[in-house]
Amino acid sequence: MKQPKIEQTTKPLESLEDKLPLVLEVIPGQASEGLVDIYDVGTYAGVSVNQLVQNSLKKDWSLEDQQILGDINYQLSEGKILYKGQEVQSNIMDYAVKETTAEGEDYLYVRLKVIKPQEGGLQ
Repeated sequence: MKQPKIEQTTKPLESLEDKLPLVLEVIPGQASEGLVDIYDVGTYAGVSVNQLVQNSLKKDWSLEDQQILGDINYQLSEGKILYKGQEVQSNIMDYAVKETTAEGEDYLYVRLKVIKPQEGGLQ
């Protein structure tokens, strides 16, 4: 039996970079929640993941968020930025997922973890 031809109707995420805002979530260690930062259209194009994370950490955060910020900075001191368990080193668009709000507005979302190697253990 011949398989039906399926056409891809979604555009590559790279072409959405100049059309959609980016929501970046940075989570410290094994926490379930992190800092959420929003980048307007065009402000994140061509910027590395590391630079976006650093830009987010430099912002003025609420007192509640400053605890999370401290945890992220601690983890980052000797740690790595991970996406789904793999070290991140390239363009943010390699990790972006298109999502839609309840109101029907589209945006790009990236959830990153910052993890410091465990202290102790065998060396």
